[in-house]
Amino acid sequence: MNTERIDVRKLSAPAREQMRKIVLRLHAQGYGSTAIAQMLGLRRPTVSEWLARVRKGLGTAERKRGRRVGTGRRLTEAQEARILKEVTTHTPDQLGLPYALWTAQAVRDLIHRYFAILLPKRTVRLYLQRWGLTTQRPIKRALERDPAKVRHWLEEMYPRIQAKAREEKAQLLFGDETGVNSLEHHPKGYAPKGKPPVLVLPQSQRHRLNVISAISPQGQVRFMLYPDTLKAEIFLDFLKRLVKDSDRKIFLVLDNHKVHHSRKVQQWVADHHQQIELFFLPPYSPDLNPDEYLNAELKARLHAGEPVKDADHLKRKLMAHLRSIQRQPEKVKSYFQAESICYAAA
Repeated sequence: MNTERIDVRKLSAPAREQMRKIVLRLHAQGYGSTAIAQMLGLRRPTVSEWLARVRKGLGTAERKRGRRVGTGRRLTEAQEARILKEVTTHTPDQLGLPYALWTAQAVRDLIHRYFAILLPKRTVRLYLQRWGLTTQRPIKRALERDPAKVRHWLEEMYPRIQAKAREEKAQLLFGDETGVNSLEHHPKGYAPKGKPPVLVLPQSQRHRLNVISAISPQGQVRFMLYPDTLKAEIFLDFLKRLVKDSDRKIFLVLDNHKVHHSRKVQQWVADHHQQIELFFLPPYSPDLNPDEYLNAELKARLHAGEPVKDADHLKRKLMAHLRSIQRQPEKVKSYFQAESICYAAA
């Protein structure tokens, strides 16, 4: 006989289930609740409860603890559905709330406005988590961006450009410019907690170099480095190189930089319309340009490695990384798989 009592609450779920099976076998052999409890070191009410569950057909499996799903909530299913719809289809300012993004406080205020229910922020966070919403770094978008022009580009303009490119057997390219700075070096390194590592960089001289590039949905990369601010002459030099090295007509998609629309550029393109045509993205829409992904990767690679020592070192690093990307067409193709870019995939 076991005189030491077992606290079944401290047992693991599998151990409790095994204990229930033993109780069931002993009961089948003719032992009563009191005798089983004494033999196994259990409380008699515990044994009786387990046997009652078996008689009700509930078996020996572990019973889920805690509240049933859906109980203990302040919002009804309909109220939850309405809040979730508002949060996923509108920004706070569109609903008259003084917030730029949805935070727990913003959702709390929305719930209070709609249903006069004031929830603690920790409860609002539980609702957000249950709805599958997480905090994320926002994609920045210009206030001046015109959604109607973006739709027109995606639904009408670009499909027409694609069709024309197929008809004329032209090569489609997306172009962009970016600049890199020798002091823009922000890698992370391990160090003792509270003692951040020291990165030694030359501060007396700042070196900058600019890149103009063009990529295709098939993974090709063309680029040119230039030291000065972008001017019409520099951009024309790049266009002339594109035309010279291509055996077919080029359709080049660009943003709305003033140089791209300059009189010199437009005149030269008109004189060479058999070799190249320019097309322009909607204003304030860098997310529609896959070449932005090349720029981002280039800067990430440049800033992750050895700090730049001088102008020549910056140029060597840039050339090495650009040529590396140039040799990886599959990587370049992957830029076109981004959600906002897939419209332009080959």
